[in-house]
Amino acid sequence: ADLVKDPEDIFRFLQVHGIGQEFALFYEAYALCLEKRGSHKSAMAVYDQGVANMAMPIDRLRKKLTAFHKRMAKRAERDARRSLQATPVAQVSQFQRQAL
Repeated sequence: ADLVKDPEDIFRFLQVHGIGQEFALFYEAYALCLEKRGSHKSAMAVYDQGVANMAMPIDRLRKKLTAFHKRMAKRAERDARRSLQATPVAQVSQFQRQAL
């Protein structure tokens, strides 16, 4: 799938035709493809679908899902820090006064 212009087309084709649905690797590769494109909610849905389908080996898929959760948590922390750094000091001070 990495060699085509839109790898999602390959995964959608496989999914529509029920090909590979029993394998964890299908869901891992599909979710990673979506994650790389910034479609994090869709990637999460793919992982969830794989777990719900008990794709084998399920332990491997669950480990990948846990790693995905950790990456998303780090991403959220990084985004929050960047957002805070981008906030002008005057606005932060005003927010702090309002909180008191």
